[in-house]
Amino acid sequence: MSEPQVKGHVTLHAYLLNVQGLIKEHLGGRTWVIAELTEFNVRSNGYCHMALIDAVDGKEAAKCTATMFASVANLQMTAFRSVTGSDPAPGMKVLLNVSASFHPQYGFKLEVFQLDGNYTLGEMKARVEQIVERLKAEGYYSKQKQLASPSGYWRVAVISPENAAGLGDFRQDADCLNRHGLVEFAYYDAVFQGEKSPASIKEALRLAFADHQRTPFDAVCLIRGGGAKADLAWLNDYSLAVWVCRIPIPVFTGIGHERDETILDLVAHTRFDTPSKVVGALMRHLQHEAQELQRDIDRSGIEVERLVSLEENRLQGLDSRYRHSVHQQITGAIHDFKDNAARFDAGIKRLLHEQALFLQRTQSSIDLLIQRLLAEASAQLVDWGQQYRLSISQTERGATEGLLHAWSEASSLMRTLLQEEITRYRQAYHSYQRLVPAMLSHEQTLLQQSSLRTQELSNRLLDQNHLELQHAGSKVGSMVGALVHSHESDLNILRQRYASAVRSAVQAEEHRLDRYGVLFSALDPRAVMAKGFALIKSQEGKLFHNAASVEAGVELLIQFHDGQVQATAGGRDV
Repeated sequence: MSEPQVKGHVTLHAYLLNVQGLIKEHLGGRTWVIAELTEFNVRSNGYCHMALIDAVDGKEAAKCTATMFASVANLQMTAFRSVTGSDPAPGMKVLLNVSASFHPQYGFKLEVFQLDGNYTLGEMKARVEQIVERLKAEGYYSKQKQLASPSGYWRVAVISPENAAGLGDFRQDADCLNRHGLVEFAYYDAVFQGEKSPASIKEALRLAFADHQRTPFDAVCLIRGGGAKADLAWLNDYSLAVWVCRIPIPVFTGIGHERDETILDLVAHTRFDTPSKVVGALMRHLQHEAQELQRDIDRSGIEVERLVSLEENRLQGLDSRYRHSVHQQITGAIHDFKDNAARFDAGIKRLLHEQALFLQRTQSSIDLLIQRLLAEASAQLVDWGQQYRLSISQTERGATEGLLHAWSEASSLMRTLLQEEITRYRQAYHSYQRLVPAMLSHEQTLLQQSSLRTQELSNRLLDQNHLELQHAGSKVGSMVGALVHSHESDLNILRQRYASAVRSAVQAEEHRLDRYGVLFSALDPRAVMAKGFALIKSQEGKLFHNAASVEAGVELLIQFHDGQVQATAGGRDV
């Protein structure tokens, strides 16, 4: 069956050949193009294949493929690596020097002649600046800087790639601190390069914060430890930076680059160049804390000595006041005893004097009474005699009997009165005899009671002051014991931290010397010469670096790894 004939047609191949010609004619020259890599592959023969896109407002606006031949790729990749520290990778923005090409069978593509690494680095910095401005506008940028620096490091969270070299350097010192119970470290794995790195680090931060809510952390360390500069671009992520800003724990970064900063370095609480410097800062803080503790112990020792001296002075003052008080009490008691004895003697004398006066008054009263009775009796007899003489004339017998009766009554009355006075005198005398012993016994009782009270008061004062001295001594002993125990505990902690710091420093120095030893062994010229190489020198010791610098007939010294030989230069073959 024959094909239908159409007027004015061309074949696809012919049409695409025309397109190829137009592109070669109008776009065959080289042009600098900015694009984002979505694929970058290097084949075994050095040929590079890449996929490029361009986005507008976050949406893909254009895409195509590009190639770079091995002869060009070798030089361009080396130059790009020297600037950025890594090979081109998906996600990078690149500046390419390209020319357009079209093949009817393989379609449109760009041929790459140059790859500008400086633009890629500049684009990274510009991206960081845009993120910084956005964080400042939203109030996140300085949140970490506003957190107070930790007063101590007891628990530290570490976020790092698993089995990273920087993590190994970090753990050399960190494990030593952990073994001695100085700092507890909790490790969280995360990816630090590739498009999954922001999400991985955020998940590690989420886990660390969840553990922080159960048992608080003092700091979070983000460490990577080396790697390509271009890999830093994965860490310049806005959402990741917001997470770091908002976490309420001081964040320390040790990404592993001294000159290049990521957005995480800018927003972190403290930025360090390497993981080793992060753990070094922790160790320096512990050393400073140990020095402060030693100063506190010294100050506390001085304060203890001052307190002991003050307590000794106070106890001496209490002892002096106690002795003075006891002396005053005993002196007062003796004085009171003497006063009571004097009053007793004066009372006895007064009582005896009063009794003597009473006896004198009683004797005088009896004498006066007897005289009065005798006078009254005499007056009565005289009166009766007169009556008798008047009535004797009437009845002699009745008068005589009356006189006799009156005389009898007078005699009886006198005897009765005398007997009553004598009885009263005896009663008064017996009362006096009974009164004097009772008063003497009462005064003796008062004197004994005063003596007992004096002795009891002295004993009570002695016991009270003795108890006060014991209490003061016990209080001082307890205070001194507590202070000594506290400072012994602090000193033990200080010794442990000093020992740990010294061991860590020695281990770090040994590790550093080992690395230097390995490096020295690798760079030692004798190791190179042992492989069959030799140094060519003149007799004066001048080294010859090439054949052109050696003249014929010159005496040479050939230095091998195990010795040297002499030779003479012959002709030169170029």
